[in-house]
Amino acid sequence: MAAVIELVNNNELAESCQLLIRFHPNHFIAGSRFEKERQRTIEYVKDMLHVHIVEPVSLGGGLGHYSGKTCPRKPP
Repeated sequence: MAAVIELVNNNELAESCQLLIRFHPNHFIAGSRFEKERQRTIEYVKDMLHVHIVEPVSLGGGLGHYSGKTCPRKPP
């Protein structure tokens, strides 16, 4: 993932763009390796102009997080 982040941050792609990062719900499991990965990623991109973290909203009551998916799912 770091290579893609660097390409976007350094404006090295054919078109200027931005990168939005949404974490999987596993990244919010306390004490997991995924939580550590999320923390490292947030720290890594904190000062990057074209790379953004999309923060999920806690659903409360132990239901996890929702990241606000923007793409409708196709029926099977």
